[in-house]
Amino acid sequence: MDFWEEIFADLEKREDIHRIKKLILFTCHDFWADENYDLDATPIGELIQEMLEIIPTLDKLKEMLNSHVKKLNKQAEYFLAADAIIDTLGPVYAQRNATEENSADLLAEMAESTTVSDDTSAEVIYYEDSEYDYHKLATGKKLDYIPRPFDLRAEIARQVSPLQAKILLFSALHFRFNPQDRDWSAISAYILDDLLLQLFKKCDTFAVLEKKLEDTASKLPNPDENRYVAAVIAGAMKHLYEGA
Repeated sequence: MDFWEEIFADLEKREDIHRIKKLILFTCHDFWADENYDLDATPIGELIQEMLEIIPTLDKLKEMLNSHVKKLNKQAEYFLAADAIIDTLGPVYAQRNATEENSADLLAEMAESTTVSDDTSAEVIYYEDSEYDYHKLATGKKLDYIPRPFDLRAEIARQVSPLQAKILLFSALHFRFNPQDRDWSAISAYILDDLLLQLFKKCDTFAVLEKKLEDTASKLPNPDENRYVAAVIAGAMKHLYEGA
């Protein structure tokens, strides 16, 4: 049994597992799972992975859990559920913090030998583009930020795993990431919102964005599955380009 399987198995054994799942859904999406919601059909693994994507630090996790529990009637029971979540994810956040410095050093070294392709000094692109010239499609103007990023993230997360989306976006922006043979430290330095914003800034038109995602998906393991992820991301972001 690997690290994640052990975490998920320990949580699934808890008598308050439904309460834990409800609290995660409420904290991440402000959505309350009532008696009509099938909690048993919602894997705890997906919820935990999503929580790690949405909430970047342990302090932020504690803050958000605390504020959401205070909105509930049975606060004593849900504070116990919150403690279980914090105890479970505390070591994960600690490991993430330890790897972020190494990841930053790695990306800095790569940046030294990479030419930035645009005027945005904060963005360094490592991905090896195909011969297709994406920028030939670029016309018009658009926003330089994503309005209501939570809604965008939630729409994507309803259809595909946030981790799958993150791997595809990271690969489109930096280098092709293979979960089987690469260190996870580089990708763990990013949250999903940051990657969506980087891609939006890089792609001047929807056609550029769609082509970029399609090309990236075709070069990753399980290309058919990744093409579906690409289509979901593109579909969710299409409205950002309307009127541009």
